[in-house]
Amino acid sequence: MKDITKTCSEKLSVFKAFMEVMVEDNYRNNFFPADVATRNMENINKIVSASGIKKYWKEYLGSDKNKLKRSADVYITMPYCKSKCSYCIYFQELSSPRKLEDYKTNLINEMKYFADIIGKMRIKNIYFWGGTPSLFTEDQLEDICKAIKKHINQKSVITQAFEYHPSDVSLKKFQILKKYGFNSIDLGTQSFNSKELKICNRNYKSISVIKSAVENAKKAGFADINIEMIAGLAGQTPESFLKSFKQALVLSPSSILLYDLQPSVEYLKKYFKGELSLFQKHLKGIKNKSFSALKTLASEHGFDCPCEEKFYSSKTRAVALEFSNKRVKGKDIDFESSEKLSFFGFGQPALSGISNSIMYSAMPLNNKAAKNQFNLKKLSKRDNMLVWLMDQFTFNECLDMRKFKEEFSKDIEVVFKEEFEYLNSLDKILIKNNKIFLNETGARERWKLLMFFMNYKGLFSGLNIVAHIASYPYDLAYMFRLIDPPRFRD
Repeated sequence: MKDITKTCSEKLSVFKAFMEVMVEDNYRNNFFPADVATRNMENINKIVSASGIKKYWKEYLGSDKNKLKRSADVYITMPYCKSKCSYCIYFQELSSPRKLEDYKTNLINEMKYFADIIGKMRIKNIYFWGGTPSLFTEDQLEDICKAIKKHINQKSVITQAFEYHPSDVSLKKFQILKKYGFNSIDLGTQSFNSKELKICNRNYKSISVIKSAVENAKKAGFADINIEMIAGLAGQTPESFLKSFKQALVLSPSSILLYDLQPSVEYLKKYFKGELSLFQKHLKGIKNKSFSALKTLASEHGFDCPCEEKFYSSKTRAVALEFSNKRVKGKDIDFESSEKLSFFGFGQPALSGISNSIMYSAMPLNNKAAKNQFNLKKLSKRDNMLVWLMDQFTFNECLDMRKFKEEFSKDIEVVFKEEFEYLNSLDKILIKNNKIFLNETGARERWKLLMFFMNYKGLFSGLNIVAHIASYPYDLAYMFRLIDPPRFRD
């Protein structure tokens, strides 16, 4: 036991160093457990043509009688923004009129190409996210919505959501979205404080812009309007945070979604001396001093307030904190459903997945959809088990061993015997009442422990790590020898 404990302690030291390299490589700092699996999946790719992707979907669908029994969510993405928010970890490219028009055409062509697949499946939810999809002109937006209606089966859709920038206040755009079946609007407000918005490089500076966006959405017939806000912005204080929250309540949306800021490396360097710990202290101070007042404000305005435990759940979960309006019925989505959903992405760099089969992401779109190419990873049985395991630790504080057996007809303690031995030797795992708990609450610490389950060599090769070697304190060959993973089982 002493030897295995020493080995595991050494591995944890390497994991910590690896995570530091990831941050330097612009990983987005949130360390959600599901990202452990995704990072690993991305490293064993092959390039597949559009016809090859279509072949995988046809095999998944099987005979005609099974098509409508196959469920999927649809994600439509666009990579462009009008400007880059200073904190953003997702920014890809600035927009231009020519880029938007070309992208619209390529996106519609892609939908048309896969219409014989996606048009016959049972679609549960459709999400149109960015970038900033509200940058499309009214005519462009209508063309895209027409393509969605024509090529995607919307008969079973529960939620059809659109991510909207508050400065794009066109009433007609909201009316177009409503006309073609969209029933939910997510407004990326982030803050109502002009100083904080200026630091964020947001191109609106007053509550009137946000108010106009909410009013136009309501005029167009939307009941489900969600205002997104961020805690932990540079320059934010508990007082300014509470004031922004109150201003959001006054607008009476269906919900207010509160996210912890996930800062970019550049943002940390500029506002927190490059120290993640300083940012975390700032974020914790705002949340610690505001919960009681948030609860009171929410109650006074007819909103349900999450319990205090959930208010701090971002330590372990990758979900927003939702304050829901009791007087307005919004969308009702079960993000933690155990149903094996596939997901179909349109656009660049959309991620798609066929349940228990493959994951793939789009390369830059071609103006001829048949020439599009995709990075693909075939999922082994172990890959599917890992994705399930990481998802459980993303959305829950523990993992139910019985559910694992129901899902895979195997005992989790047998499949991951060596990994559990490692964690147990470090006293980092607790098994109680058929549930597995990690003895860590911090997101980084949990992420580090879950690396024991991964293909470490694949993780390392997936980063541009060579550029860091000259100044890095660890010898790469030694790291590879040290972290040689348990034998994979299929």
